[in-house]
Amino acid sequence: VDLGIFIGRLPLFGFNASTLSGVDSVGDQGWPSQGPLTLLRNAPAINRIWRDVPRVRERLERPGIQRMNEWDFGRALLEAPEMRQRVVPWPMHLWTHARHGPEDVLWIAGRVLHLPSCGEAAYFHFSNWKDVVAASAASVAVASPLDVVGGLGVHSEVGWSIGPGGLLPLAALSASARARLDTCRARGALQSGGFAPT
Repeated sequence: VDLGIFIGRLPLFGFNASTLSGVDSVGDQGWPSQGPLTLLRNAPAINRIWRDVPRVRERLERPGIQRMNEWDFGRALLEAPEMRQRVVPWPMHLWTHARHGPEDVLWIAGRVLHLPSCGEAAYFHFSNWKDVVAASAASVAVASPLDVVGGLGVHSEVGWSIGPGGLLPLAALSASARARLDTCRARGALQSGGFAPT
């Protein structure tokens, strides 16, 4: 897992023990080793494939990004006939893109919510916003880990918006974003059973 992600309800997207029991690798967008979130079975065949990546040791010792996981390792997984892969052909995550405004993406009660569509994502990759997220993280800190599990903590609504300016507590949402969140709630976006993205 890339450290620059907020994880949502992964089981809703098939990341659970029963779905993955017969699988060796899962990535995103049809690729078996997608950088932000990849699940690999700890198995001899996977370990062998990783060790066979060209110049793996030398490249791991370099300080810069080597893209071995996405390209070299991912290609080797695709070409390995013994690998059992779960192909997810569509993106199940959101990422830092210019189209996302400061209140378009929320992490709320353990869910990643795309506010304009009321759609839910498995995770949000904030790769290009790491500095602003780090600088604003204190503004959304919670008192206890229980606070972030909807209904179990003392707060019924814990979360934040994430955008090009960093993180903002839900209490700081504009009136229009709050109205959109209410619309999403009315559509069932924050019910326990999940919902279909629109």
